[in-house]
Amino acid sequence: MPPAWSPTYDFLALTRAQSGVISRAQCQLLGISTSTVRRLIDRGWWASLVPGVYQLSGETTWLARAWAGILMAGPDAVLGGEAAAHLHGLRPEPFEITVYSRAQLVRVPGWRFIRSQRQGVGALPRTRVAETILDLAGDLRAEELLAVMADALVRRRVTPERLRMALADRPWQRQRALVAEVIGQTKRGVRSPLEGRYDRDVEVAHGLPVGTRQKSLGHGDSDVLYEAERVIVELDGREFHSGSRLVRDRERDNQHLLLGVTPLRFGWIEVAGDPCRVATLVAGALTAAGWTGVPTPCPRCRRVVGKSV
Repeated sequence: MPPAWSPTYDFLALTRAQSGVISRAQCQLLGISTSTVRRLIDRGWWASLVPGVYQLSGETTWLARAWAGILMAGPDAVLGGEAAAHLHGLRPEPFEITVYSRAQLVRVPGWRFIRSQRQGVGALPRTRVAETILDLAGDLRAEELLAVMADALVRRRVTPERLRMALADRPWQRQRALVAEVIGQTKRGVRSPLEGRYDRDVEVAHGLPVGTRQKSLGHGDSDVLYEAERVIVELDGREFHSGSRLVRDRERDNQHLLLGVTPLRFGWIEVAGDPCRVATLVAGALTAAGWTGVPTPCPRCRRVVGKSV
């Protein structure tokens, strides 16, 4: 067992926890002099990652760079933006690492420092999931934002209520209307960008009844189920399926037909390219199955001659 306090033990534990990275200030606290640091660098045992931050010899990983950003910015530093989203498992590794801090720092290539006080979570401090998503909202396209939010909700990293609370605390939130719309979509069970397009441009825009999302009839979850009319809409994120995926889709459609359920299947080309035509087909299937409602034309329908919705 190591003693209660040992410079060697503390150094090893600290650098292990920080992905092999240590700051000049931490070295001084551990009794490692500047001349010792210089000697370690000259001998190739350490490397100067950025001024005042050192790395033990080895590959510079993304986590090492993230820790370097935190150490450069000071004790109140918190990772944000794409970096925080990556640590929450919602986005790929970004090259540029965003760091929030009360300190005013100059720009360093590979890092982006923003003067702002944020509350961090985790051993490698990062903004909370809800705040991270709202920070990304101004930079992501609607489809990307929906994908991030849906992923976070499906994996229970955040709830619609927490997102709404975070949004309420930000009166000047960028793309506020879009964020609120996406929160509403995800609360209704929308789980992908294509489902979001269908929800907004087909169902809501044309006054169709609200279908149940991700409901199983014994043959896997269906994207949209109109239970009373026994009509199912499947949304294929990829335009072309092959092999076992195509066979599974056919089998599911056949099983639904045997159960007296009408399956409709659309992809990006139909939903994004001609949502009014999709609405016409869905409304026709619902009407044939007993729906007594009347679809309403959207502004896009009115701009296109010959639309039957």
